Amino acid sequence: MDKTSKYEAVMKLLTLVNKAYPYSKADGATFALYAKALEPLSYDEINAGVTKCLRKCKFFPTVAEIFEAAESIKKTAASNGKPDAGEAWREAMENAKRNGDYRPWQYSCPEIAIAVKRFGKMDLLTLKSDAVNTARAQFMKIYNSELEREAERKENKKILKQLEAKSVQSLINATAQKLALGTRR
Repeated sequence: MDKTSKYEAVMKLLTLVNKAYPYSKADGATFALYAKALEPLSYDEINAGVTKCLRKCKFFPTVAEIFEAAESIKKTAASNGKPDAGEAWREAMENAKRNGDYRPWQYSCPEIAIAVKRFGKMDLLTLKSDAVNTARAQFMKIYNSELEREAERKENKKILKQLEAKSVQSLINATAQKLALGTRR
């Protein structure tokens, strides 16, 4: 599907969805903005996200709700999502028991490796039984923050791809200028 026909299909889809929300004030301009914002998604992803939103949202869905719904459906369809925090903790503790400090640890995803490093491998190895619950909570918080950070990176990369090259260069220049100003005194 080329860009123009995708845009038209998304506009048609959003117009149809609007019928399900009789109190919505969304109009053609709103749909055009949504179509632009949803460009990183394929039509099938948008359709899946909108369909989920129709079942869950009491009001006309926001762009963020459509993205979240599409992402959730993609993860379920691919069924290769990241382990949840409890599974990550179990994997780290199994590595500690099985491999100790002398053999390399194996991770199912890079975020678990980062969480182990941030928490402290030696802290996991020397964990006392009375500190397990606190340590588990801290590890799970670290792991979840790393998952959020990675999701944010992916989202930012999609947005940067969507922007024109000169806009991206302008962002880079502005950041470099701020950093240069921060080092002068």
